[in-house]
Amino acid sequence: MKMRHDTAIDYSTGDLAYMENEINMNLEGKERRGCKRVFYSAEDQMTGLFFFPGNNQVLLEAQIINVSLSGLHFTINRNKMMPLKMGDRLILKKLFGNSPLRTDSDVEIEIKWVLDHKSMKHVGFGCEFQNLPDMIRSELSSFIESGWDSGNAPTQ
Repeated sequence: MKMRHDTAIDYSTGDLAYMENEINMNLEGKERRGCKRVFYSAEDQMTGLFFFPGNNQVLLEAQIINVSLSGLHFTINRNKMMPLKMGDRLILKKLFGNSPLRTDSDVEIEIKWVLDHKSMKHVGFGCEFQNLPDMIRSELSSFIESGWDSGNAPTQ
């Protein structure tokens, strides 16, 4: 299943039209998510390293778009695309970038949706945390509730 979105993301020029649309949906009261999230800009360079369960070799490096207590949204350049689909499970091995939120712990995620439109340079993946350890949940909650703002992308 492919989600359709008419706004293309071009990170090379800093065009974050998709993220702006997502934020605008929140401001218009159409948000259906139950969790507050922190959005990252391209300048934040938030990166996630992922692998398949049972395989400790890095599968992919992806840009993190946002994070919440329930999951995260990441994108992969279409040219570096791997065959990922809804229902696939990955392990987030490392999260790093220009944000106080970092992890070196293995966190299991499940891909819940894929945003793949041919006009976009990146493919987006919405993921839900699976069996998030209490310590990581607590750290994540504190970070989100702190109101941290990159200066480039608002907290919603």
